Amino acid sequence: MDELIRKDDVNLMACLLFNWPELSKVRLDRKFGLLHLAATNNNSKCFNHLLNTLELDEPISVKDLATPLHFAVLSNQLLNAKSLLGKGASTNSQDS
Repeated sequence: MDELIRKDDVNLMACLLFNWPELSKVRLDRKFGLLHLAATNNNSKCFNHLLNTLELDEPISVKDLATPLHFAVLSNQLLNAKSLLGKGASTNSQDS
């Protein structure tokens, strides 16, 4: 899934998520979710698709509380950060 997001193959990613919705809960590198990774890509098609289908403020884990908004800001993807905020991403979530 991470390679599909990096290559911005939204059609294949959407097909996989439609047929296997449990893939939306996959943890890449056992750490972060799909929207976290997509938030680091400059306003990609995959990011926009995931933004409309997945939970916004899901932290990475109990130990690391970074959300997709943290990832967008840290990777200097301000359009993605604005999109996340526009969809209601919490500005109160604190990274650990």
